[in-house]
Amino acid sequence: MSTTIPKVYFGSILDCHNVAAVVVNPANSFLRHGGGLARVLDQVAQTLPGYDHIQKCSPESPQSAIKAVGEYQAWHALGHRVATGDAILGPPGLLPFAAIIHAVGPIWKDGSVYEAELLHEAYYNASAVARDAGYTSIVFPAIGAGIFGCPIDVVAAEAVHASYAFRDILVTTYAVTDPEHEAAFNKEIQEIYFD
Repeated sequence: MSTTIPKVYFGSILDCHNVAAVVVNPANSFLRHGGGLARVLDQVAQTLPGYDHIQKCSPESPQSAIKAVGEYQAWHALGHRVATGDAILGPPGLLPFAAIIHAVGPIWKDGSVYEAELLHEAYYNASAVARDAGYTSIVFPAIGAGIFGCPIDVVAAEAVHASYAFRDILVTTYAVTDPEHEAAFNKEIQEIYFD
């Protein structure tokens, strides 16, 4: 694969299934998805057909849908723990992706407890997990920028710097729903790839 330049998609990360095989979930260390995007992804992964908002995400047959949800729930029942800055591959349930990678970013304090470094590790390790599993495309949210409170300029800088190491291996997309986030990611891509 030749060098690819990351793209920023403005809209729901669920709409990126045509450009990415793997979706990254901005998880917490216990993989308890209580709020934010992690909760949305968890709900879609487990919502059986018959609900309008997930029809496009559902497998073709009810049996395969039930099996996919069962695999997702059984995997989570194992009680995985993921350290801050680390990532783990799991089954997607009914998400419209081949797999989901749970990556744990830091909770922002004031920048003095290695939050930027941990953000970098979360993005880097998620990309490494995708590569090691044989995937060639990945879509990230702005890990840490939501309920974890990380400043978007720090998130974008660490995300794009971390992903640069995989520019010849992975096609990377960043899905955002905030114009400020879109601008921050585009700025970092411009500076790293073109300046």
